[in-house]
Amino acid sequence: MINIEYTPGDIIVLKSGGPEMTVEIGEKKQSSLTTPYVTAIWFDKRDILNRDTFLVHTIKIVKLS
Repeated sequence: MINIEYTPGDIIVLKSGGPEMTVEIGEKKQSSLTTPYVTAIWFDKRDILNRDTFLVHTIKIVKLS
């Protein structure tokens, strides 16, 4: 398994698809029993700012060309 650290400013997307998002809060772990997560922000199709938390195994860094 590849271990990737997410830091504020990273551009990510859900592995299942969706909008590009910006990492707001880097990888965090609440305890030794929980899975690491990041908090990300993005604008939806109506230009409304959204914020949510995602488990790190559900996201990936966007590779820009």
